[in-house]
Amino acid sequence: FSQNKLCIGENGILANSNFYDYKQLKKWGFDTSSSDLVMQVKNKNQLTNESVRVTRDDIQEINNLIRKYKLNK
Repeated sequence: FSQNKLCIGENGILANSNFYDYKQLKKWGFDTSSSDLVMQVKNKNQLTNESVRVTRDDIQEINNLIRKYKLNK
């Protein structure tokens, strides 16, 4: 287990020392039992799953930011 920073910006997400723009992000969700943000990203024509530990208090705010920047909602 390591603590990596999660940065959500207008042009993409920095997670686990990797940057993914919103075109690469295909699906995302939260594992509430372990407080993980789970993302399915497409990188070099290959789908991979990324998991980032977050706090339960931040789940709603993170979801709102991703929806705002990716889906314009």
